[in-house]
Amino acid sequence: LRSLVGSEMCIRDRSTGEASWANIIIMASMKLYITSLVIFCFITVLCFSFMIQKETPKVCSQKTPAERKKYNLHHVFTTDCSEFHDWQSVAMIESWLSLNKPHNLTRLISCDETLPDRIIEMKAAYPEIKTAHGFLGDPMPELNKPTAVYQWLLQEKINEDYVIITDCDLILFEPWDVRGVGPGTPLAAFGITTHLIQPGSKFAELCGDHCADKTEEYKKGFHLGHVYVAHKDDMLKLSKLWNDFSLTIRNTFSDKGGRMVDMFGYQMAAFKLDMPHKIRFYFDLSHPNDPKTDYITHFQAFHYCQSLVGPGGSWSKYDWKNAGLLDCNGTNYMPAPNVTSWTPEEHFSTKITVTQYHFKLVTILNRAFAAYKRRICKIFPTLPFSLATVVPDRSVYTVVDSNLY
Repeated sequence: LRSLVGSEMCIRDRSTGEASWANIIIMASMKLYITSLVIFCFITVLCFSFMIQKETPKVCSQKTPAERKKYNLHHVFTTDCSEFHDWQSVAMIESWLSLNKPHNLTRLISCDETLPDRIIEMKAAYPEIKTAHGFLGDPMPELNKPTAVYQWLLQEKINEDYVIITDCDLILFEPWDVRGVGPGTPLAAFGITTHLIQPGSKFAELCGDHCADKTEEYKKGFHLGHVYVAHKDDMLKLSKLWNDFSLTIRNTFSDKGGRMVDMFGYQMAAFKLDMPHKIRFYFDLSHPNDPKTDYITHFQAFHYCQSLVGPGGSWSKYDWKNAGLLDCNGTNYMPAPNVTSWTPEEHFSTKITVTQYHFKLVTILNRAFAAYKRRICKIFPTLPFSLATVVPDRSVYTVVDSNLY
């Protein structure tokens, strides 16, 4: 502006000493420039913040603690007092700790009157875990679950509204997603026991009219696997009949109903109470060849109840009953499968293969055993191998069929 109005125009008039009109224009222009710059910067920051907020993806598994505790859930897993169930309990607890303890967890133990010293040590190692002693007085292990659960629900003051009952042979990958549960509306993993309650079968006779003349659509709510979620009042009603039916099966069948006697008993209890469950296929995966992997690519837990046989070798939890996996002086770890059999297609497959499942399972179990030894034995063991990056490990599960909710 000075160059436009003439070089003789200065801040003050040389003759009068007063501010000239050119100076007034310069000062006003500077103020206008600075104000415009501040407004421009403010608008730019505001627009940029809005774009980031709009484009940030929402990940299903990133739930706040309040969202995770929305259903006020108490997780109970049942065991006996064997070393076999001890190492499975350690794996369960360590996976729960890795999730920052999203809910209360109770190990419900059924054994003799006196707990073994190793279980007392385990209780001291995991003070966050509640334990309850469900004395059974019966030699049939399959009755531990229904009898102990019923006793626990009668005797324990439960602050939570909902209870989830599982076996001990689970590894948790994320907090339980129990959307849809409510009073009178329980949830369950998928099971394959409904076909046993057919007209004319012994199970149908035990179940009586409650299992008769049911439509196929109605029966879909009774394909019940070993993850049960219900309101605590509903679970108390279920557990009473669950216990009664399981005892009846034990006294009726020559083979005592086999390992799944408690599953049959729970199913009959649900039929009698006219309480179909909403089936949640994504709760657990017990074997990679399960047909449900065709439409679900991620599961909330590994339920390693089945044996694995694949190109990389075989594995069964029953081969590790008395292997000393938690001994302080022992160096026993589960060996990894032979991964040289993997193909490039397997590395990028959306479906986990038997060998990948095997490898991931034993790696997580070994990590849990090492963590336990650090707690109890105060030693820092070296693991024989680490988890390969080629094993799929997704942050959210994908459900293709929306009806699964």
